[in-house]
Amino acid sequence: MKRLIQCLLPIVLSATALGQETSTVQYLANEGLMVTHGDTKVLFDPLYDNGYDTYQMVPSEMVDAIFAGEPPYDGVDAVFVSHFHGDHFSAKDMLRLLRERQNIHLYAPAQAVAGMREIATDDDEDIFDRASMFDLEYGDAPAFVRKEGLLIEALHVPHSGWPTRRTDVQNIDLMILSGFCRNCLSKWYRAAAAERGVEIDYDQAREVVYGMPFPDWKAQYQNEAPADKIAAFEKAQAEHPTD
Repeated sequence: MKRLIQCLLPIVLSATALGQETSTVQYLANEGLMVTHGDTKVLFDPLYDNGYDTYQMVPSEMVDAIFAGEPPYDGVDAVFVSHFHGDHFSAKDMLRLLRERQNIHLYAPAQAVAGMREIATDDDEDIFDRASMFDLEYGDAPAFVRKEGLLIEALHVPHSGWPTRRTDVQNIDLMILSGFCRNCLSKWYRAAAAERGVEIDYDQAREVVYGMPFPDWKAQYQNEAPADKIAAFEKAQAEHPTD
């Protein structure tokens, strides 16, 4: 079975699986996800220790289950880290996870792996045999790694910021590169809220993601997509259809 895991650095945006099996995505918190495709499980940004009074933290019982390898977090094959910010990555927690879950392989930016080495002991050296790091600059060609049935594509993309930095990164750019955009995040945010008994509508969820009412963001920042981007979007959708 051929699988493609796409990792965008410094921001992990999606995992796209190729094949006939169905992929499922579980939302953890903030930008944390678990993607399951057949017998393959990967985690994205699951462990971080600072929400900056803005971002939702992964519930403690979920974190404990990830460390312990309890269902549904048993059998995780890989963990992807988007970038070395406290609301996406904790070196201490990632080091603990790799100590306790010895079948997990880590894919992360060089800065994140360096942060782990700073606090590691001599006994942890074997852990870094299971850590693949990417050291890319903006504009570099994507790096491809094939390992253990996964085909990983790593890119360095600008940090979008919240809520109005990098507004030049259009939704169609995100859809072409990753398969989802700010509107998709809004839908997932709403669904995650509903799972926790919090009722918000789609417009409220989009205001959280965009940092302002969507019509205001659209009027200020959304540009008409040129023909080449529309063609790229249609090609991406044909190759990797999304709901």
